[in-house]
Amino acid sequence: MRHRLLGPLLALLLGVGSLAGAVDARASEPVLAAAGDISCNAAENSDTTVYPQPANCQQSSTASLINAMAPTTVAVLGDEQYENGTLSEFGGAGAYDQTWGVSSIKARTLPVPGNHEYGASSTAADYFTYFGTLAGDPSKGYYSYNLGSWHIIALNSNCTDSGCAFHSNLGSAAEPGAVPTAEDDWLKSDLAAHQGQCTLAYWHHPLFAAGWVGPSPGVKPFWDALYAHGADVVLNAHDHVYERYGPLNPTGAADGGRGVREFVSAVGGKLNAGFPAPPNLASPPVQGSDGSHFGVLFLTLHSHSYDWSFHAVDGSAVGLQEDNGSAQCHEPRTSITATPARGATGQPLHFAANASDPDGSITGYHWSFDDGAASTDASPSHAFSTPGSHAVSVTVTDNSGVTTTAQTSVTVDRGGAAAGSAGSGPGLTVSVPATQVALAPGAHAAVGGFRTGPRAVPLSLQVLDDRLHRVLMHGLRVNVAADLPGRVRIELTIPVHPGSRAHSTTLALARGSVTLPGSHQSRLLRLRLSRRSVRRLRNRSSQLSLQVRARFVGSGGSVSHAQTRIMLRPRRHRLGLR
Repeated sequence: MRHRLLGPLLALLLGVGSLAGAVDARASEPVLAAAGDISCNAAENSDTTVYPQPANCQQSSTASLINAMAPTTVAVLGDEQYENGTLSEFGGAGAYDQTWGVSSIKARTLPVPGNHEYGASSTAADYFTYFGTLAGDPSKGYYSYNLGSWHIIALNSNCTDSGCAFHSNLGSAAEPGAVPTAEDDWLKSDLAAHQGQCTLAYWHHPLFAAGWVGPSPGVKPFWDALYAHGADVVLNAHDHVYERYGPLNPTGAADGGRGVREFVSAVGGKLNAGFPAPPNLASPPVQGSDGSHFGVLFLTLHSHSYDWSFHAVDGSAVGLQEDNGSAQCHEPRTSITATPARGATGQPLHFAANASDPDGSITGYHWSFDDGAASTDASPSHAFSTPGSHAVSVTVTDNSGVTTTAQTSVTVDRGGAAAGSAGSGPGLTVSVPATQVALAPGAHAAVGGFRTGPRAVPLSLQVLDDRLHRVLMHGLRVNVAADLPGRVRIELTIPVHPGSRAHSTTLALARGSVTLPGSHQSRLLRLRLSRRSVRRLRNRSSQLSLQVRARFVGSGGSVSHAQTRIMLRPRRHRLGLR
């Protein structure tokens, strides 16, 4: 059933974020108008025998609809001016320049060329002359821009690696070939540079079409790149009807998870050719269509979704709202937050991905740090060993396999720790309570180095009592905490042949392990020595060296190795262990 729009949409002022100077950026939720196959030339306008009206040449009516709806931006989808897109045709009586080319429309127009723009020139020279900078680089005819929170890509479907020409059905048996490799490579790079945004692309020739003109298989590389990226909408013309498809993959199969929705809006004024068969029976099936009216498609671009509305010309100001609906965008959103925002070497920084998915859920994370470390945790912690600016990136994956990557950098200052403070490492901290290890008066414990891979983190131990053997007999308590959940194993060792590195060995005095809940919550581990181990420590020389080694295995599979050494120097020549 057709529903008449109760009133015109509010005028949303220009909000395009590229092609500097073409438009202003002011609207937060812009409206994009789209149509192609627009204007008859002056001769056709006046020849009502061959081109009877209102069955043909209704560019003035659709231009009036554009002005009444006042969209933010007008995406002109090719075949702007029949028959060959020459300057004389653009400027003819009742033609494009006097209808869609008036300042109220042209100033907000961002076009792509159609096959008729190449009818008289393999470079579409007059098309690029007429539109100037609005049409992008004349040697390419493709470009991109931001509209509100959306990324919009305008492509040229009239060229191959061999050059540009008039193509009716690019990629068909009669016209073999595909869009240029250079343009396809540019498209992939542009998509990679604009992640985390809703994405729409438009060009002239449709991959799927149920009208008389039919599809152009040669544009499939565009679809392959857009589908892989997780793009949302494709707009085309050329088929001289209005068509709306459901979300599809590049082979035309329905794909509700990450499929791209194609609209064919090819009834801008020239003619509406109708369908050779019921479009809902086509393959793939058309979900919404009009084969008898001229009109314009309007898309309201929200931050995570879009609304569509096809308005057919019926003599009223804003036409009939024939086909309308809404859909969510595919691509997940992510941005990185580091806490604290600035850190020191050896200090864990805690990272959050701030990820969400408009049409699903986040199922995976992959973090990369510029020192070679990586993590698959949702909110990892990481410490850098060198000062300076460090790059951090995260790639999030949603339940449809669509990915988005965010990047940031953090500043790390050179750090240090005073005696008596707890040390920390990448995801792991170890501290020894000050009351647990004792020396005779005047003795002291040197601060050892806590190492995890190539990173060194200070660890401080304070010794107060001279009856060390009792502490060793009753156990050395170690308080352990980790940023992430996992299990830590700690070993206390002592060198049995101190001297040259080549001849030194160690004796394991005690071992223990404990499961950690993460989030800096500590657990106390008691390392108990046997009496035999204590007896082997008797009659030591004036220097006693103990070593604490730790191995931490996170629940996500990450592994950290750490160790620190305690040097004990009593006043007496020998340390009395009773």
